[in-house]
Amino acid sequence: MSTEERERLSNELLFCVQGIGSVKVVGGFKAYVKNEHCDESIRELIKHIKFESPKNPVVKELLGEWDIVQQHLLPLVIFHAKDKKLSFLTLMLLVQLTELPSSECLAKTRHSVFESLAKSKESFLAPKVIETLMTHLSDCLQIEQKNQKHTQMIELVVVLFKQLLIIPERTSHAQN
Repeated sequence: MSTEERERLSNELLFCVQGIGSVKVVGGFKAYVKNEHCDESIRELIKHIKFESPKNPVVKELLGEWDIVQQHLLPLVIFHAKDKKLSFLTLMLLVQLTELPSSECLAKTRHSVFESLAKSKESFLAPKVIETLMTHLSDCLQIEQKNQKHTQMIELVVVLFKQLLIIPERTSHAQN
């Protein structure tokens, strides 16, 4: 990827990330406020990751450098937990972002992605994150007449936990 292509992609991704939302102070408390085009921005990021090269996952590398999981996605899941559609989309993106890089990934990019994964893994220990994810899982499991979206939500939460568990600790990923 040329420098010009990388810069263009970076600008597109930055536009999407800014479209998700931001932290605002409301009544003396910090809250994550989603933007009007939040759903579309997350869909665009999902699409970018889906079509990127496993050999050079630039999208994951850039989003990791920008701490999107810590700065945007986890606060979004926590503050907008009642918005099931948004939670579903956000979990889809989190699952993509917590996947380990492929074995064919370039060494420099691989190291950067593993650094981001380790930071992301640690951020799931923040207050309310696991609780919110477990609430989503519990809500779906308790429904007697599950539809396809309920089943997919269950799968997303389980896959997310599985992927978080297999992310190596910061000291061991340098050997991978």
